[in-house]
Amino acid sequence: MTMQQRIESALGALQPEHLQVLDESHMHSRGLETHFKAVLVSEQFAGLNSVKRHQKVYATLGELMGEF
Repeated sequence: MTMQQRIESALGALQPEHLQVLDESHMHSRGLETHFKAVLVSEQFAGLNSVKRHQKVYATLGELMGEF
């Protein structure tokens, strides 16, 4: 399973209405599968500011964050 697929699978726990994970590694010099952008719409973000939304995403990704 690619890192992108692993991220998509993990973020599925947030029950997204919309999920798009883009591999932007080609725009960086460190190599492959190291930089991703996620666009995520979920009811679980209702009432949360942007910092709290980011914290929720990072907590959901858990140990995957350390693999970049």
